[in-house]
Amino acid sequence: MSKNTIKTLTTSTAIALASVGVPAFAQEATTTTAVDATTVTAVNEPALVSKPVADTKPEVKKSSDVKPALDAQASTVKQVEAESQTAKAEATSANKAVTTTETALTSAKEDLKSAEAVKANATEENITATKAKQDANVKAQEANQKATEASTEAIKAQTETVATETANVASATSKKAEADKTVTAKEANVKSAEDALNGSGLSEAKASLAQAEKDIEQANANISSATTAVETAKKADSNRAEAIKQATNNVNVKNDALKLAKEMMDADQNKVDSIQEKADATASKEKEAQTALDAEKALSGETIIHMGNPVHHLTDEEKAYYGLDKNDITFSDAKSYYVRNRYKRDGKADELMLTMGAKMHKALTVDFNKNDDKRSINIDNLTDKEIAEISDFYAKLVNALQEKMGYSEKYRAYAAQDTLEHSKQKAKAYEARGTDPVVAGHINRNTDPENMAFIYKSDQISTMLDLKYAVLDAFKEYSFLDDESNWGHAANNLNGGGVAMTVANINGKRWFVNSFGSDGKHKINLNQDLAQLEAKLAEAQKQNSQAQTALTNAKAELAEASRKYASALDAKTDAEKELANKSASPLQTEVAEKNLQLANLALKNAQERKATAEEAVKNFSRSQAEKETALETAKAELATTKTAQKDAETALTTAQAKLQAEENKLKALQAEQAKLHEEKDKLVSDAKTIATELSAYLNADKNLADAQAKVADLEAKLTQAKSTAKLAQDKLDTVTDKLQAEQAKLAEIQEEFDKLVDLENKAKDNVVATLPDGTIVAVPRVDSDSNTLPKENTEETVDKSKTASQSGKDVALDEKEEVVAKDKEQTKDKQQTYSAPAVKAGADEKVTYSRVERAKSLPDTGESSSVAMLVLGAILGAFGLVTVRRKN
Repeated sequence: MSKNTIKTLTTSTAIALASVGVPAFAQEATTTTAVDATTVTAVNEPALVSKPVADTKPEVKKSSDVKPALDAQASTVKQVEAESQTAKAEATSANKAVTTTETALTSAKEDLKSAEAVKANATEENITATKAKQDANVKAQEANQKATEASTEAIKAQTETVATETANVASATSKKAEADKTVTAKEANVKSAEDALNGSGLSEAKASLAQAEKDIEQANANISSATTAVETAKKADSNRAEAIKQATNNVNVKNDALKLAKEMMDADQNKVDSIQEKADATASKEKEAQTALDAEKALSGETIIHMGNPVHHLTDEEKAYYGLDKNDITFSDAKSYYVRNRYKRDGKADELMLTMGAKMHKALTVDFNKNDDKRSINIDNLTDKEIAEISDFYAKLVNALQEKMGYSEKYRAYAAQDTLEHSKQKAKAYEARGTDPVVAGHINRNTDPENMAFIYKSDQISTMLDLKYAVLDAFKEYSFLDDESNWGHAANNLNGGGVAMTVANINGKRWFVNSFGSDGKHKINLNQDLAQLEAKLAEAQKQNSQAQTALTNAKAELAEASRKYASALDAKTDAEKELANKSASPLQTEVAEKNLQLANLALKNAQERKATAEEAVKNFSRSQAEKETALETAKAELATTKTAQKDAETALTTAQAKLQAEENKLKALQAEQAKLHEEKDKLVSDAKTIATELSAYLNADKNLADAQAKVADLEAKLTQAKSTAKLAQDKLDTVTDKLQAEQAKLAEIQEEFDKLVDLENKAKDNVVATLPDGTIVAVPRVDSDSNTLPKENTEETVDKSKTASQSGKDVALDEKEEVVAKDKEQTKDKQQTYSAPAVKAGADEKVTYSRVERAKSLPDTGESSSVAMLVLGAILGAFGLVTVRRKN
């Protein structure tokens, strides 16, 4: 094995070892940890191992061990890639759905804006104006219809007149042509007679005869053609008449449909008007019920009572003074103390009650209904409802105080009708007595408790808020400052039960009369009216809703009827145009028959010209006298025919003028009808526009609701679509992360597999083994014929630290090329076996194993350093100087 080969092997071996996790330069790693039997020795000494007791070799990880994991991971990557593609498709689809929904939502919002605009314009004024335009359009249509029908009849008659005049012109033209031919023939006869006298012109006479014979032949042909033309014209006129009949019937059908549509539209309009009245009435009732309910709610608005419960702190001296067992007391404590100690009449009970009463008086506040200040009252003429309201307020004050003092629910106060009636009677009795209660006291008609309080500045009380403030003041006086009455008013309050509060005007001074006591059967529920009004409003809303629904449906029917009317009008207009078109086609039979008559007349004239020509030919063989007579006769006939020619020319001119006049009339009628049709087209277009506008107004609520519902639906769908898109994106992100992780894992396994394959390839020329502690070592095989080995520089190899040589063991290959550990003495004669025998130093090379020398010779950085270190690592590996990994 060559020197270069050994270099390559050792370098590759070092790289292979590094690729499976074993440092090629073991000296770079150090440890100072105390070692035991399984601990790695100092890394600078050769690895010392013992040959396993058993003959089995430690297994080295092979590429075939990794291949199943590599294939499995590749399959996993493919599966995750498929999931990634699916996730991408789902994310794309979800994003597309978001875009589509956003587009639809934008369009729906535009439609909603249009619907809102229409709704804003769908006022009664605009609807009324649109209906007025529709009525005006209908009247204009009726006027146009009459004018169009008259125009159609006039055109029909004028068309027949023009047809007659056309036939007359054709007849006059034919007669003029025949007269011209006759004159020409007579002139030829005169010339022939003159020629006969001087013996010449026989050939010309014969030529005239031949021409006359040709004219007869042509006349016969013209008669045949004219006869056929008459039959064709009769058929054409029959078809025309049938077409006009069908068009007329179609106009009648369409007119009937239009009338029916008009009747239905009028009926629907009447229906809308009728339901509108009912809807207006139910809407008015609902509004009244709502107003009444709002007013009642304003009356019964919740008044919030803030009943404080202040605590008074007694000093120890005060505590001892009152003989109490605690320093902090409440109004309830003072009330209990008063009940227990008032008989002593030492003033302590009153004193403590007044102290706490003053605190309660200050702590009690009320948030009144804001509407109370807007409600005027007459304090001298309160209604039962107003009395019940202030009585209920007073009862709530009593109950609030009871709650703070811990009273049972059974003592709760309430406004009662029987108590109210009793209090009203007592107030009247006080007014009738007319004596100041301060002087005369109470009127004792029964044993029911009663409180009375003077109303200060009663002449300034004009609103319910003023009155309730007066009630509040009275309650405070009764409950918290009642020392002079020995707290009797407060006791009446706290007894609860039926309560009523009325006002008595005693000689101009107003007093509250508070009555207590009730049989409990006539409690006043201020919310009863509220409940009744709510029920009344609910019923009014129900009826109005039904009426409005009926009105909406009726308006929709009216809108549909308007559209049908416009469509029927359009159809009738088209039918009328078709009828006018069919009627405008000219009549052909009369003209054809005239042409046949003229053809027969031409034949007759040709025959006459033939006879004349024959006479002219015969004239050449007659006597002179007969020739002269023939000449005179021919001249006379020529003069006659010229007169007839002139008459025919005059008749033609007259016929042509008359035809032109009649055609002008027809054109004028047709132009007039064209204007009527144009006007009707405009009316039809306006009718459709009006119907569309009216439909939009009448269906504005429904269209707006539909547009709003569509927008809401699309917004919900957009939210869902965005949520779906986010989930899809999250899923894609997750799958992408997963794919990247799996691909990284695949790359890692692939890298390990490739390194193992490379290591196996290198093992063909090296001995690779796994030591008991898991370390992989590779020792190049030695050629059997290599005996000359470089000597080891033992001085440079030995480190000052503890080395493998000090342990007396070394790594060697046995006869089977297995790695074994032997005593240093056993390998003394073969120390050079592990000195890479095929490696020889060149002329300028120095092989050294001294770490010091290597440190001097190798630069710190650079490519050459890396290569040199790899080579040195391979050489060290050949000597077994590799790191032993600790098994964890």
